[in-house]
Amino acid sequence: MVNDKLIVNNKKFNSRLIVGTGKYKSMAECAKAIKLSGAEIVTVAVRRVNISDKRKPLLMDYIDPKKLLIYQILLAVLILKKLLELCV
Repeated sequence: MVNDKLIVNNKKFNSRLIVGTGKYKSMAECAKAIKLSGAEIVTVAVRRVNISDKRKPLLMDYIDPKKLLIYQILLAVLILKKLLELCV
């Protein structure tokens, strides 16, 4: 099997796995799952974006945005749709 990299916006990714953040019990559990998966692209569920209560943690408190490409779910769906169109 050829070890092709996934390229999105001129950025190369070793993993083609895209992990979502919406189904985890906590931010810590979510961050651990992302790390263990080896995914480099993450979709962020709206409920993980805390903008109203500064006392509650942010997802960015648990993951390094410099190591991951992070998309809001709607944007990720549009990008995936475009990638699939390119494959056909």
